[in-house]
Order: sequence, then structure tokens, then C-alpha cells
Amino acid sequence: MEDIFFMMSWIKEHHVVSLTFGVLSAILWIKSATAKVELGKKIVMVTYEDPELNVNLHDFFATARLQSKYNSFAALSAAATALFQIFGL
Repeated sequence: MEDIFFMMSWIKEHHVVSLTFGVLSAILWIKSATAKVELGKKIVMVTYEDPELNVNLHDFFATARLQSKYNSFAALSAAATALFQIFGL
């Protein structure tokens, strides 16, 4: 029983819970920033004189949808980090 109290005390003293959610938030935001979807459909394109600047709108919106999913999880994790810091966890 003393071991459990020691572990709980150590976790609280070192803010393990808020640090864990903070790291999770950082990982999710990095994942969001680097996420890219390539569907391969070439139906709707924004074209420029330089072909390297062309934008496939199907891929663009699918990537935006994926990035928003990761961003929302990262924001929830950041909010949990702030709450756990308030409570000292």
C-alpha cells in the first residue's frame, strides 16, 4: 500500500499527467503539420504556368480534413494539459 501512495505522490510531484498530455499535444501537432493525403484523382486542378505549382483540389481538401482531425485532438490534449497543471497533476 505504501508503494501505491509513493507512486501517486511521485506522479503528482513531477506533474507526470500534464507532461504526458503536453507531449501528446506536441506529437499530434507535428503529425498535423506533416500530414498529406494523395488520392490520385486529377479531376479538379488549379493550374499555373509552372506545373510544379499546380494544386490538386481533391488532395488539398482531403489533406485539410486530416490535418483538422489531428489539430482538434492536439487542442483537446493541450486543454487537458492546462487543466492538469491547474490542479497540480
